[in-house]
Amino acid sequence: MTEDYMEQSCGEVDHLAEHDDDDMFVWPWKGIIVNLPVELIDGRYVGKSGSNMRDELAARGFNPTRVHPLWNSHGHSGSAVVEFRNEMLGFYKAKSFENAYEADHHGKKDWNIDNNPKSGIYGWVARREDYRSNNIIGEHLRKIADLKTLSDIQKEEDQKANKLESYLTNVNEVKKREYEETNSKYVETENALRKLMAENDKIHQSYNEEIEKMQSSVRAHVQKVCNDHVKRKLKIESEKRELELQGIELQKREIAARNSSLGIASDEQRKAEENMLKLADNHKREKEKLHEKIIVSRKQVEAKHAAELEVKRLKGRLNVLKHMGDDNLEVMKKIEEIHKKLKEKEEELEYLVSLNQMLVVQQRKNNDELQEARKELIERSEDAVNLKKKFLDEGGGNSSVSVKNAGDDSE
Repeated sequence: MTEDYMEQSCGEVDHLAEHDDDDMFVWPWKGIIVNLPVELIDGRYVGKSGSNMRDELAARGFNPTRVHPLWNSHGHSGSAVVEFRNEMLGFYKAKSFENAYEADHHGKKDWNIDNNPKSGIYGWVARREDYRSNNIIGEHLRKIADLKTLSDIQKEEDQKANKLESYLTNVNEVKKREYEETNSKYVETENALRKLMAENDKIHQSYNEEIEKMQSSVRAHVQKVCNDHVKRKLKIESEKRELELQGIELQKREIAARNSSLGIASDEQRKAEENMLKLADNHKREKEKLHEKIIVSRKQVEAKHAAELEVKRLKGRLNVLKHMGDDNLEVMKKIEEIHKKLKEKEEELEYLVSLNQMLVVQQRKNNDELQEARKELIERSEDAVNLKKKFLDEGGGNSSVSVKNAGDDSE
């Protein structure tokens, strides 16, 4: 392949060297073929079509773009004009076409010798004498082409090449500037992205630390609530045992009381015990409600901390997206969405703060009511004991009376 290219290049140089720059050729490049075989059919001469002749010449390596048969009033004239490409490569193909026919002694000089019998097809490159000839070939060439010297054609080709080179240089400069701008934007964006990623890592680290603190605080709060609950439970059980002991002591005293007084005292004691049981039951229910509210309060504290951290995280993410630029539609949509979520989380946080304050007030109120109920229970128990003691001091029979427990207050 390389050897063929080198041979072709050498041939092209030779084609240019063997002509004077002032030689005039038909432009665009044209070849002429004459003495084409024709036959008379129905009173008119016919011959091969232009496409058939073009294919035959192409098969020989001349690569014409078109072959135009010339017709006159009698039909096919036996001659045709061969068209080649406009650039210098077309000239080299045209010269190869001419040299091939000259090598076979079927060039223009051979055609112009009158005393030689003519057979076969003759061909050559169209020049000034062909363009100005008064025959069908000259008439056709003057309609479709001009005359130019090789130097004029070479100048035009050089001008085209210079324009193309200038255009390509400008395009290259533009592309180079675009590349530099794009690369600069890329570096700038990459640096900004790295900075944002570092900030995002810092936000995540802070978020994790806050979560750890919150969990630690919640665990401590839950442990305190559980400890308080255990202490209250132990205290209530202690008071219950004390009441039981007081009831047993009261029972012993009642054995010695008078029968008449004992009946009255037993009725009063039963009423007092019923009241004590009711108060103990109310005490137990209030305690269970308080425990439930403590659990709810713990959950609200956790939800509050989670909402606060979510607000911080959304604000951090909003700052990250703001650094990514206002010309990105997708980023603007994400910013708007985060604004909406941030507003919802802030409203949720306000609601949780309000609810938490309300639960704290309610818890204090329930504690106060619970203490009042315990105080009333103790006072009524003491009243019942004093009443029993009064009747026993007055004397009584030997009837046996069982005293009910104040109620099981354990969970």
